[in-house]
Amino acid sequence: MSKKISRSVVDDLMDVMNTSQGRNVLREILASTGVDISSYTGQTTQTVFHEGRRSIGLNLIELMVDASPDLYLILMKEKLND
Repeated sequence: MSKKISRSVVDDLMDVMNTSQGRNVLREILASTGVDISSYTGQTTQTVFHEGRRSIGLNLIELMVDASPDLYLILMKEKLND
């Protein structure tokens, strides 16, 4: 991750990821960022807005993977079962 995240934030994120409720919330946040869909709309300003939102989702994914790749995989497997 390009920005150094404090150990306490990583530990807190792992606490969230260690619960099914926390993983549910993280999946909802990721879905709201549009990380899994195209940002292109044909309108420049709207596309740029969607790309900014998507960038937040990508940063969150990177943080989760850095914190615990195994818990991130569990989160993704649970997504497939929803």
